[in-house]
Amino acid sequence: MGGWKLGREPCAVKILHRRWEKNWPELHAAVRGGFPDFVFARDPAEPVGVPTFWYHDVSPDSIEADLRFLRENGYSTATADDLLGHIEGRRACPPRSVVLCFDDGSVNLRSVVFPALRSFDARAVAFISPHFHTRIGGADRRRPCTWDEIRDMHRSGLVDFQSHTLEHRYVPRWPEPVGLAGVDSGHQGRRSVPLPMTEDFRIAREIIERELDKEVLHLAFPRHDGTAAAVQAGVETGYRLFWWGAQPVPPEEIAGGLGLHASRVSGEFLRRMPGRGRLSLFTILRRRYLLALRSLTRGRPAVQEGEDA
Repeated sequence: MGGWKLGREPCAVKILHRRWEKNWPELHAAVRGGFPDFVFARDPAEPVGVPTFWYHDVSPDSIEADLRFLRENGYSTATADDLLGHIEGRRACPPRSVVLCFDDGSVNLRSVVFPALRSFDARAVAFISPHFHTRIGGADRRRPCTWDEIRDMHRSGLVDFQSHTLEHRYVPRWPEPVGLAGVDSGHQGRRSVPLPMTEDFRIAREIIERELDKEVLHLAFPRHDGTAAAVQAGVETGYRLFWWGAQPVPPEEIAGGLGLHASRVSGEFLRRMPGRGRLSLFTILRRRYLLALRSLTRGRPAVQEGEDA
């Protein structure tokens, strides 16, 4: 069995199923042309629009390498509202602008991502589910950020906090809960009785606005996947831009033309953009599947840019 423990089989099957379910839309999108051209091109042209990347927990080396690549190649980082203004035609983002998104709000955002952003004077968008950021204590390395930590990052002007729903539920099978990346299960067992989708979205927005004294106009769907009904609920509760992962058909088509939309790809592909130090696609995919194999043997996901729990 090569060191494989029988007791790990149920966990391994669960991880494999979760990975397949999460990655299938990405694979389908790749086949249907739903990825930016630079991901697959050998000699890519300048990116069209504003490339947008999602991350969960990251290692210091990986995020610093990405930020260094951006700086050395003349890229700048934009906020969620910057992208909204660009899409609406009110205020164009400068050439070579990108958006870096960090989902789920684990303490990795405060301990790893935030120091790196300060070092490189870069900005990012953090999508959080506010239900999980109260009554948190101790120095646990796999916990959600506290509101004090979130406020500190918000005041810096480097992290733009937006909504990831109230309790991190999977929209296509609402109210199925989705685990928070980088957060142990003990911190995730405090979900309340599920609310209707519209109420969940509304309360999430209100809490973030109250805690940070800012306007929240952006909603990222957990596990990157939304529905027309979710967009309708979001529009009714004041959201203006909806953030997805790569999809086999444009989100605008899924939503029936309602709302504005941003499609994100894994931060693993950031260094496929044009520039010095560009990585080969083989290198990126090899790293991804080595980490996936390691997570199977350990029984839980490994830390990787762009990898969720």
